[in-house]
Amino acid sequence: MFRSRISRTVVGAVVAASLGVAVARVTARDPERPSVGSPFDEERSVAEFDFTKVPDRALVAETAGREEVELAIDAPSPTAAVRTFLDAERDADHERSWDLLSESSRREAGLVAQWERSAAARPRIIGFELAATDVQGSQGTGPVVATIEYAAELSPTLGLVPPRVVAEFDTVAESNGFRVQYPPRLVSRTLAEVSGVVGAAEAWLAASRDCAGIDALVNPHEWSGGLIGDGAPDLVDALCEGVPARVRSAAQPLTDRFGIEPFVAAFGADIATWASTVELRGPRVHHDLVLAPIGERWLVVGVITVSPAHSG
Repeated sequence: MFRSRISRTVVGAVVAASLGVAVARVTARDPERPSVGSPFDEERSVAEFDFTKVPDRALVAETAGREEVELAIDAPSPTAAVRTFLDAERDADHERSWDLLSESSRREAGLVAQWERSAAARPRIIGFELAATDVQGSQGTGPVVATIEYAAELSPTLGLVPPRVVAEFDTVAESNGFRVQYPPRLVSRTLAEVSGVVGAAEAWLAASRDCAGIDALVNPHEWSGGLIGDGAPDLVDALCEGVPARVRSAAQPLTDRFGIEPFVAAFGADIATWASTVELRGPRVHHDLVLAPIGERWLVVGVITVSPAHSG
């Protein structure tokens, strides 16, 4: 749920980068590094949205509360407010979506231009559907529930963006109509089935044996941002040279363990809720593959090197 590219192998630079703050802190965040965010309320989500593109807080404080700010849109009901807001975000009409934000949300978002720039830190909406029940009442009775389709992706800016989420939007009666409280609360998200993890790992292994991912070749079963983990280059080279290896285990969650730090640094601590691992073993191979559910597919995103004494 959702709110760059790096080289083929992300090593020391990623380890040195700051870690996500939503679930756990492994080290202090680097203030120069864009944070991984989510477009959802931290009370119900696994990640905290961060308006990383809103640097001028003094300007926001000076202007956000002015009574003379004119809002061009009057939504007659909570449902209409959420529908118009999501329509505008889907169409990249961020000036219009800003106009639908509540006063408190506008204070957090900043001026219209800042909200427009922060769009890069929000998942791209490609469609949505609102629950059939229309929310009524002078103050709005209950949240507006929306099923939102996103352009699924994985990036250091957004973390994991799932293809579909269910979210709850609160609204408030303001300015002769209703306005949307942002961010919404995450109710659920749809991810690729875990049953596909082992097959995806085996497909990546077969392509690596054919030397895909070496030089100009691209391994189609690998995240386009490149492999994370300092053992990745040696593993890819070894597989290309014909060193025997096989996928030896079923999918397991990426738990808090040695070697997880570069992945948390790249995608946030939220990674513990969606990543899976499988064991890759051979005479000279003692690695765990880390896979991510990107859209409907599982792709290998990195490698954790395991001590031979602990590889079973």
